[in-house]
Amino acid sequence: IDDDEGLRGVVQLATFHPDYSFAGSGGEEEEADNWTNRSPFAMFHLLREERMEEALEGYADPEEVWQKNVRVMREKGVASMRALVAGCLLPD
Repeated sequence: IDDDEGLRGVVQLATFHPDYSFAGSGGEEEEADNWTNRSPFAMFHLLREERMEEALEGYADPEEVWQKNVRVMREKGVASMRALVAGCLLPD
């Protein structure tokens, strides 16, 4: 978020994309971790930081949230996630 608009610390940007890969992951589609930020279509999610802070107050360890997401993706596996996303798309 560009601070010129006065939104730094107010709004957080989360990105999702069909080919999302975290920096340093090598972009390997087989890496299940990348599926935590994949979606059938590219999109931005604007999060109000104040609301995120309120939501995370209910967690003893907020870091556990993303770590759990990664564990679930690894358990489900890439093939399962591909099938799930394919079910969201219209046939050609």
